[in-house]
Amino acid sequence: MVESIGESLRFMETLVGRQVSEIDRVDFFTSHEGLILAYEQAQTRRVPHRQGWYDLATHFPWIGMRTTDLGGGHVEFFRGLENPIGVKIGPSTDPGELLARIRRSVRRMTARDTTGAQNGVLNLSPREREILTFLAHGKSQREISSALAISPKTVATHIQHLLSKLGVHSRAQAVAAAYRFGLVELDVRSQTHALVTAQK
Repeated sequence: MVESIGESLRFMETLVGRQVSEIDRVDFFTSHEGLILAYEQAQTRRVPHRQGWYDLATHFPWIGMRTTDLGGGHVEFFRGLENPIGVKIGPSTDPGELLARIRRSVRRMTARDTTGAQNGVLNLSPREREILTFLAHGKSQREISSALAISPKTVATHIQHLLSKLGVHSRAQAVAAAYRFGLVELDVRSQTHALVTAQK
């Protein structure tokens, strides 16, 4: 048992790059496939200061090959969560099925009350819209600063402003809003083909 605890502590030191004695707080995130639906449902709650329902069994639940049936209960359950959701994509993934999953997710997002975010989109400055577009295309803060010839710190400030205006808490949520309100076109077919091809 002592060896097991020591191994766990060494693992934590490796993760954070410091000795355990120097660590006051560690952000540790978990992820698992939502295989046992009754367990996931039992752990699902509303949380303070957030809208919607969260699966508190994990930070990042994902749908795998065993839970991927589009007409099944797992996909329907995951549609109602606010957690970021992962989808396993492997060599046997059918691009048509993947597109159907993505479209279903987008329908869920657009069905929600989006008035606040819509107003935020209208209030974005031209520079904030430009940076949001770069984020939606997967560009890093450094890449954006280089492309716009501004400092990374200035980019970070613009990102904080646009997150605040959109009423979201992360870049991923801001990008989702960009797609939802048509600021960025989503070429799902070519991106899906590239992802599936890369897995082969």
